Amino acid sequence: MKSSQLDAIVGRRYKAAPGAGYNDTQAQAIGCELEMMAEEGVSITPPAFVERARPEAHHLHPLYEWDNDQAAELYRQGQARNIINHLVIVHVAQESEQHEKALYSVVVHEEEERPARREYIHVREVKEDEAYLAQLEAQAWSELRTFAARCESLGFKAFAPVVRFVAQHSK
Repeated sequence: MKSSQLDAIVGRRYKAAPGAGYNDTQAQAIGCELEMMAEEGVSITPPAFVERARPEAHHLHPLYEWDNDQAAELYRQGQARNIINHLVIVHVAQESEQHEKALYSVVVHEEEERPARREYIHVREVKEDEAYLAQLEAQAWSELRTFAARCESLGFKAFAPVVRFVAQHSK
């Protein structure tokens, strides 16, 4: 199905968010497919969406890795990211505990024989490196802008001060 056909079905415009792993044309196809599923009364769940794209002729089929060995490896890498991302350091002081994220994903500095690349770096090292701190600050602002936009879009009045703060101080 062509993008223009999908536009005519739904009449909405979809776009890929940063880091989506697909382009805006594919985002339009995904959005329209999800709209069609809802119109058909199909619950929108990951298993249902995968099933929808399973036939090789389906326009969303190429978005998935269908080689089971490769998919299994990618899944394990996703599990590794989840494991690493949820590790915290416990600091105990005067009968209270404080938790601190143990590792952060950052683009590490280019070295003589190794190009710049993304790795997990211990928080201790991150705190001592201005470039890592700058990356994480930029990421925090991006996440805060996304959060504020969501709150504004959904009309969450309790977060109006956050929305105003982000609008006034966003880079």
